[in-house]
Amino acid sequence: MRVANRPLSFGAMSARASISRITTTISDLLDPGDVRRIAGHLYEDNLPRTGNGGRMADALLGSMEQAGHRTTRNSTLDAIVGAAYTRWLGDPSIDFSEEAALTVLREMKALRLDVSGLSTWPEEVRRRGTRRTEPVVPRAEDDVGRRQRLFDSLPLVPAVKVAAVRTAFIDGHRGNALFAAIGVLTTELRRRSGSVEDGRDLATFALTTNGLRRNPPVEPPVKVNALSNENERGEQEGVMYLAMGLYGAIRNPNNHYHGAALDDAKAIEAIALVSLLLRYLPTMP
Repeated sequence: MRVANRPLSFGAMSARASISRITTTISDLLDPGDVRRIAGHLYEDNLPRTGNGGRMADALLGSMEQAGHRTTRNSTLDAIVGAAYTRWLGDPSIDFSEEAALTVLREMKALRLDVSGLSTWPEEVRRRGTRRTEPVVPRAEDDVGRRQRLFDSLPLVPAVKVAAVRTAFIDGHRGNALFAAIGVLTTELRRRSGSVEDGRDLATFALTTNGLRRNPPVEPPVKVNALSNENERGEQEGVMYLAMGLYGAIRNPNNHYHGAALDDAKAIEAIALVSLLLRYLPTMP
């Protein structure tokens, strides 16, 4: 849809300034593919053809604000910030300051948005920085030890046993651990398929067997076997549905609630599912 130009009221101008400060602050955390997915086809005309995720998000939210679509704008802004937070959780190498997290929360509060799910972000940023600069302090043998034994007892693929997943789970940050593990799968599916899609769309594009019904047949970008008989084609399709379920039933709901609904059992079982799916990919150890 295209938005007609109209003058902005003082209140709208103030909201626009808050939106711009948020998108500028989280610009380095936003993937353009995530912004396109959040925008949906109705708002794709409002996105720049090129540019980083922050620029695209700012253009999208600005057009909604100008059109007076505040309810849609608020839900879109919440989804965009959630995507940025999730990417920060899954990539410990991202440089994001405590002050930046505080800025995002402050501006979202100015827009009267619910920030309860993000309230610990500044503290998490501070802790991550502390872990980088201070020696590890021995921890009491309690839930930490139990989670460590639980994680280390599973024959997970090496790509999932990385520090970003293991340390987060042992420290009780179950959502962080799960999102980091799923991020490994997302990266692998994108790399092998050449797609920039995400979630269920990525799983479908990479693994679908629909092309095999064409004449001539078109193989999926990512094959889990030789696809030489009906059983193997069924296995390929089953892996696709498992991956779609992982994104749709596990990642997306927990992304919305920032992992608050996860207990140790659900988190480790979901991480094990990621490991299983990665084992189906050719050349994965």
